[in-house]
Amino acid sequence: MISRKLASSLLVGSICLLTSNGLLADMLIQEIKNTSAITTANDLTLRFSQEIPVGRSAISITDKDNNTKTFTVTESGTRFTFGVGELPSNFGPGATAKIKFTAPKGTMIDKSMSFWTEDNAMIIGALASLGAPPSIDFSDGVAFALFTDPDSVPITYTDITASLNADPTTFNLDQFDMPTGKDLVTVLFSPITVVDADHPVLLTLGSVIPGDYELVTATAATVSNPSDTFSVGSAALVPEPSMFPLLGLCFLAVMSRRFFI
Repeated sequence: MISRKLASSLLVGSICLLTSNGLLADMLIQEIKNTSAITTANDLTLRFSQEIPVGRSAISITDKDNNTKTFTVTESGTRFTFGVGELPSNFGPGATAKIKFTAPKGTMIDKSMSFWTEDNAMIIGALASLGAPPSIDFSDGVAFALFTDPDSVPITYTDITASLNADPTTFNLDQFDMPTGKDLVTVLFSPITVVDADHPVLLTLGSVIPGDYELVTATAATVSNPSDTFSVGSAALVPEPSMFPLLGLCFLAVMSRRFFI
C-alpha cells in the first residue's frame, strides 16, 4: 500500500514536472572556459543535467567578441555536439563562451560530461565552469531566486542583479538577458556565499506581474580564487494567478526537501 506521505510526494512531484518541465521552461545562462594551456578548440560537446525538449527550445553560443551562433533543438536530449565550423569562432586557451539555452527550471551544463574538442578529438580536462543558473520560483505573487552550489568548493556569487517584470516581447534567446520592458526594477544584491550543495541561499525578489518575466544574473567564483569568474543567469515567465497555488505547493515542497532532508 502506498503511504499517505508517498502519495503526497508523488502528487507534488507531478505538479513540479507539469509546471517546470512543460509550460514554464526557463531561459538560462552558463559561461564555460577553455582551460587548456596550448590547445585551441574548434568544436564542442555539451551535456545538460535535464533533457532539453523540442519546440521552442534553442541553444546559443557567444564568444568574447559577441559573435553568436544559435541552434534550434530539433530532437529532445541531454547531449548536443557542435562540430567544426558550427561555433561562432575558435576558442583558444583561456577563451570563454556564454551558453544560453531554453530548458526546464534548474537545468545546468554538466561540466563533468561536457568537453571541448579539436577536430573532433577531445581536449581532456579543458572545460571549466562554476556555479549554476539560479532557480526562479513563484509563490503568492512573489518571486524568489535560489542559488545553489553544484561544485565541491564554496561558491561566491557577486554582481547579483534582478530585473523584475520585464516585457514578455523580449523573452527570447537573443534578448532575454538585456530586458528593456515596462515597469523595470533593477536591484543589486550583496554578494552571497553558498558553502555546499546542502545549503542553498534563497533571495526574495519582490512582487510580480503575471505575463511578464523575471531575470536574475550573477557572477560566480570560488572563495579561494575570486578573480576566476563565470557568468550565470536565469529568466522565467510569471504564471497566471490560477497557477500560483500549485507553484507555491511545489516551491514549499522542494524547499523543505532541500533544507530538512
